[in-house]
Amino acid sequence: MKNDMPNKKEASPFYRDYVKRVIDLVIAIPVFCIAFIPMLIIGIAVKLDSSGPILFKQDRIGKDGKVFSMLKFRSMCVGAEKKDQVYIVEKAIQE
Repeated sequence: MKNDMPNKKEASPFYRDYVKRVIDLVIAIPVFCIAFIPMLIIGIAVKLDSSGPILFKQDRIGKDGKVFSMLKFRSMCVGAEKKDQVYIVEKAIQE
């Protein structure tokens, strides 16, 4: 098949990376500013509801098996993840 398209010149990696970074910042900064108020309200609600940290840190497995840490607002009591594992094992033993 004949290609009738003129040869396209590739953008330089520096230019492409620079433009991508600028676009990322132009989008991310306003989104963060808008999301900050609800995040602040949720954080205050979590702190008023129970003692303990506001954020919950959890390790996850990402692309190519790479482990990364993520932060989430805590929605359960402190140590609930370990208590849940004990409950599952106890329930399995009973059955």
